Amino acid sequence: MALFCKFCSGLKEIYLSGCQNITDVTLEHIGKYCKQIQILDLTYCIKVTNSAIIKLAQQSNLQELYVSTSSLLEDEIETLQNVCAELIIVK
Repeated sequence: MALFCKFCSGLKEIYLSGCQNITDVTLEHIGKYCKQIQILDLTYCIKVTNSAIIKLAQQSNLQELYVSTSSLLEDEIETLQNVCAELIIVK
């Protein structure tokens, strides 16, 4: 995934819904190489932690984030919205 992110650094939308092998390391690569990312779909990516999502949001210009129902706690949603004022979180 690092190579993909490195050579596709101009991506603005990434849809990873249901990808079982997406991990925190994947989000690190997205944050490092895909600086223009605005829309990210992580629904049913069960190996991704909430802390990795928050870290990515701090490094990017996310405007829309799709996550699985109840995967983010209320305080985590508040943290994300403080980091990205224009972020829309869709559960």
